[in-house]
Amino acid sequence: MDYHFYRLAGENEIQFSISLATDILYWQRQNKAVIYLGTTEFFADVSVIQNEKELPALHTKKIMLQQIQMDLVKSGLDDLLHYLQGRMLKYAEIQHFVIQNGKIPPALLNDILQLAQLEGKVKLVSGVVTEGARMRWFCSRCKSGYKDIVNATCKLCENTCVRCMRCLKIGESKSCQPVYIFQNDIKQAENKKTQLSISYQITPLQEHAVARIQLFLNSELEKLHLWSVVDSGRTTILIYALLEMLKKNKVIGWVIAHVDHLKEKYEQLSEMLTQTSICAIGGDNEYRYWDRAQIYLVTKYQLYRFHHFFDVIIVDSVYAQRMSDDFALQQVIKRTCTERAKTIFLTNTKPYQFHKIHRDVKQDWIHIAARYHGEPVTVPRLVYVNNLKDKLYRKQEIFQFRQIISSMQRTDSLLFIVRNERAGHMLSSWFQQLDKQKSNLISILIAPVMKHAVKRYTHIVVIEAESTQYSDARLFHLASCVRRGRLYLVSNEKTIKLMKLIQQIKIQNYFAEKRGFEYKKVKRK
Repeated sequence: MDYHFYRLAGENEIQFSISLATDILYWQRQNKAVIYLGTTEFFADVSVIQNEKELPALHTKKIMLQQIQMDLVKSGLDDLLHYLQGRMLKYAEIQHFVIQNGKIPPALLNDILQLAQLEGKVKLVSGVVTEGARMRWFCSRCKSGYKDIVNATCKLCENTCVRCMRCLKIGESKSCQPVYIFQNDIKQAENKKTQLSISYQITPLQEHAVARIQLFLNSELEKLHLWSVVDSGRTTILIYALLEMLKKNKVIGWVIAHVDHLKEKYEQLSEMLTQTSICAIGGDNEYRYWDRAQIYLVTKYQLYRFHHFFDVIIVDSVYAQRMSDDFALQQVIKRTCTERAKTIFLTNTKPYQFHKIHRDVKQDWIHIAARYHGEPVTVPRLVYVNNLKDKLYRKQEIFQFRQIISSMQRTDSLLFIVRNERAGHMLSSWFQQLDKQKSNLISILIAPVMKHAVKRYTHIVVIEAESTQYSDARLFHLASCVRRGRLYLVSNEKTIKLMKLIQQIKIQNYFAEKRGFEYKKVKRK
């Protein structure tokens, strides 16, 4: 793509354009003359002017100025902003939208984008930029720093440029290519059609949590940490609390930790909010980032495509997304919010930096310990096996496994969760030696596993539970999924992590029992 440089007569400021004919016609209507300076093929030269205010080495060429129908360009701009407001996209992604949309002529795309830039509705920034006194590189989309930034030879600019490795999952981001930031200026009208469709009533304890969340949404606080156990009715509580926001047509972003959870959450919310538009972006629906909706279900990588867009953003499974260690993700979440947006963090275990939340006047927290079905969280049983790895990978019989299998009833099902395929293969070959009746009731899954995949099993056995691959939140989640059976944590030795996990589950059960396990579903008459 060519970038043309010019300045207005009587002014010293240097400007650039991707459609010089659009600029000439735009400034002619304001009685200003355009003085052409030169052309370059690289956006890096544009960055030099923006940062250093100096004109790089350019070449001049004969430009054929085509006649532009400004009415068509403005109409195309309105259609483009209607779908892409609050987005942060590369040129190839905008081209893909135009082709899929079919309403905007692809030949007018450069003219439309240039007019949007002149009117201040679109801003161009380099994919990877420098900032600060030390001039360190960081990615404009994912906010990653020096750990994910590398120098590599670029085929496009035929030079060594800086690129972000973290953005590879949604498309390469580098210093020689621009990113288009679309402003979010469209005011939302009130939507009175939003209604809840739930076949049961919420309990008094859930009503209390809804009132607390609504109080937070109407306050000046910015962040809320919702600490609740699995099966506490957390999604129902949030939708009840956000109902007024949805009626005001506010945009809600729901960040999902795993792609596998997108479909499950989308179906759940679609049943509850039949008249509310919901969009799931991720997996097979990765290229639907232009859809208009009130609730957006996105993975953290798809979150990179938004800019000052969400009025409320919900971050699901904070520990699964490693929010406490991922400073870049925290910055992305802050960037995707509007000026007075609210952020709600959801976690099954004690919130990270919990001691700081109490002292921060801009944050609040809610603790929900009781579960809607009135049953406590299963306390895991620790099983110690000396030389566990050697016995497992050498196909030696493990006496503790035989004890667990022999304690099964005929109607029980057993799930073994292993860390890798090799361990799963060793276990399956050993299970083949058992009688067929019991071996058919045993399944093996490789970590990580999802909620819907483990809920149908009576007992769960986690092998090498002391490994860092199993976080406290993940083990707590598995304990919450077991209702009728037991959770066995098999490890080589006793660790502080496993002991703290059991202590935390007992504390949660204590809080729940103190309130009398108030969560009970009440059928409507």
